[in-house]
Amino acid sequence: DKGGFQTYEVSEAIGRIGDSQDLEDLIGRIKRTPQAKITLRGFRARILDRLIIEIDAPQLNDQQKMAMVRNVRYAISLENLPELRPLLTHKNRTLVKIVSRTIAEVAEPGYEAILLEMLNSPNRSIRADAAIAIDQRLWSVVFASILRDKLINDPYEFVRAPAAEALGKYKVRSAIPELQQALTDRHDWVRREAAKALRGMGVKVGE
Repeated sequence: DKGGFQTYEVSEAIGRIGDSQDLEDLIGRIKRTPQAKITLRGFRARILDRLIIEIDAPQLNDQQKMAMVRNVRYAISLENLPELRPLLTHKNRTLVKIVSRTIAEVAEPGYEAILLEMLNSPNRSIRADAAIAIDQRLWSVVFASILRDKLINDPYEFVRAPAAEALGKYKVRSAIPELQQALTDRHDWVRREAAKALRGMGVKVGE
């Protein structure tokens, strides 16, 4: 018991043998103890599907639904990316936020496609999570073009600034024109990241 959370360990064996009774017991524990945190060891796609069903179940009270939402983060992995995409537009805004933040926190090779989709989301927080994940965790050349566009055209500074930082950190010289244009951005944070990126590529920036 750490920080007030009761942790239930679930073995991979449950996923292998497909014991639905064990899965029902796991879901039941979350319902009975809404502050519970599930530490998953396997069959993430299966438990994720079930958690989503429970989130949408009309018979659950708000506390129980929030417990299901919180536990979604422990079911997210590379193996269930197809199941994650619809969750980024789910009607439960807290669920959307948790899924987006968790993807950003665990991004690794294989997440490139979903991060590209997130960068094009109408939800600015999702775009920001993707930009930060690319900057801090998962760079790929496939992001260069869209980050150049986001640096200039995204209305949210929490997307533009990480875009500038990533383009500078990975020395994307094709982005120099956009970085120079960003020196006049209305937000100081974006201007500072653009100047830092340019200096890192040996481009002189006026004081």
